Formats: sequence, C-alpha cells, structure tokens
Amino acid sequence: MDMVAVGCDFGLVKSGIVIVNQDFEIESQNLIRVKSKGAERLCDIENAFNSILTPYRPLDVEVFVEGYAYGAKYQRESLAELGGVMRRYLHLANLHFWIIPPTSLKLFVTGTGKASKNYMKKCTKEKWDKVFKSDDVCDAYGMSRLGMSVMRVLKGVDGYKHLEQYQQNVLKDILYNQEFYRNSNTAKRSKKRIKK
Repeated sequence: MDMVAVGCDFGLVKSGIVIVNQDFEIESQNLIRVKSKGAERLCDIENAFNSILTPYRPLDVEVFVEGYAYGAKYQRESLAELGGVMRRYLHLANLHFWIIPPTSLKLFVTGTGKASKNYMKKCTKEKWDKVFKSDDVCDAYGMSRLGMSVMRVLKGVDGYKHLEQYQQNVLKDILYNQEFYRNSNTAKRSKKRIKK
C-alpha cells in the first residue's frame, strides 16, 4: 500500500513541508520562501505547495496542517488569510486533510504541549536522529510523523504499541475526534476519551 503523509507548517515568509512514506522515510523536505506581499504572497505559497504535492497525487495522500496558535499576538489576520487559502486549496483538490493544534504536535514530539522551538529540535534529534536548520521544516517533519502514525492505525498497518504513552494519547484523541480534526477544528469535540 503506497501512502504518504504530508506535514505542513505554513507561514507568511517561510513554510515547512515534509512528506514521509509509510516507513517514515522522508520522501521530500521543503522550505517555501516568499518575498511577495498581500494576495500575491498567498498565490505564491499555494502554487509552491501545489508543485511539491503534485508528484504524489497518484498515491494515498493525507495532509496534516499545523493549526492556528490562538494566543499569537502578531499577524493573526494575515495568518488566518493564509490558513483559509490553503484549506480552500486542499478542499478543491479533494485531498484529505487534518488540522492539528500546535500543542498536540508539541506533545507528540516532546511529551509536553508547551515546548520551545529549540526543544522541538532537540527531541526530534534524540527521538528520530533528524536534524533540521529550519524550525518550520522541523515542525513539518514532526507533523508528518504524527500524520503517518494516524494513517497507519486507520489502515490497520499497526497499532499504538510502538509509541510512547504520550504519543498514544495524542493519536487516540485525534482518532476518536476525527470530525473535529478533519473539519478545521469547527466541529464539536467529544468529551469521551478512548480507553488508554
């Protein structure tokens, strides 16, 4: 079964995109950089992302996007515009996509939902022996690993046992509340939890 998970950390100046295969091997890692502004910038990011993704469209592709940091103080409106543009692109392209909160990504990678960028890099190196210069690519890699773990459980390739307990908890929450994570976090989240 050929499947890939696309991890995305979209930003206004730099966007990290990492694609891993079902064996968690990196197929593609990219840092999209743009200097344009306004609507042109949104189009440039969308077009660059489309170019990266197009070769993988024949495969079973699922896209995992880092959600909004709701406590952010700067450029919130512009980031929301970019988030809307990319969600629209994914919807019109008929791609399955998930929106994962930054705290869930941090928890999956580090064991804490309040990890710094440097701690994310440190844990990524210790856990998976991967080093990235860019915070954005590092986050996208963590997202792609989380995404492929979700896909493997859904496809029955394997379960949770190979994961740390805190990683299992993140996956169980995502899988139990799929409508929430698949709907830009707008659906109602269940208060029930999967048994650990």
